[in-house]
Amino acid sequence: MRYLGGKQRISKYLIPFLQNETIHIFVDGFCGGLNIMPYIKANKRIAFDVNLPLISLYKALQNRSIESPNIITEQEYKEAKLLDDINPLKAFIGFGCSFSGKYFGGMCKDNTERNYTLNAKNSLLKTFKNITINDEFICCNYKDFNIKNATIYLDPPYENTTKYSEYINHLEFWEWCRNLAKMNKVFISEYNAPSDFKCVLEIETKTEIRTKLNGREKRIEKLFTI
Repeated sequence: MRYLGGKQRISKYLIPFLQNETIHIFVDGFCGGLNIMPYIKANKRIAFDVNLPLISLYKALQNRSIESPNIITEQEYKEAKLLDDINPLKAFIGFGCSFSGKYFGGMCKDNTERNYTLNAKNSLLKTFKNITINDEFICCNYKDFNIKNATIYLDPPYENTTKYSEYINHLEFWEWCRNLAKMNKVFISEYNAPSDFKCVLEIETKTEIRTKLNGREKRIEKLFTI
């Protein structure tokens, strides 16, 4: 499913790097488009995100309690914004049927050449073939998440990029990562990090949103640890 800032394009580089040894507990923090956790082998897998509609969608898919639509209308797109946050259709429409996966950032209209709604549905069904009933989805702020002896991958909203609905104080975030790393193995995706964090992987990619002047700009995705 499309998700602004998702790691679908570069997951083929990230997953083998993260899966370089046996993992007992794996955590996918700021799980977003869920492009990492389903493909990591671990005894226990956890994904968390602060977006309640998104986690509600993932829990419904995990429990097979949602039948995603094959097509939606403009009126249904508008009405979806008013749905309760625990209604899984809110996130399905808000992310899967919007331009570049930006939450209710404008509807991608289905047509004879491309059915965006059906594409989102099929993408999620494919992803959830790799999810079991034992996998855990948690809705929480990252500051409220705590664990020990885990391998943790974090993909926070990047600093100085397109804003998300949830604001992050990046100074506080990096300090939280330092404390988390005292009891866990922590990896963070970003373009830049404080000097005490070490870059262990670089991947050239392009931005998801086109601009009239530069099209899709090239960027260097980096993976940091401490």
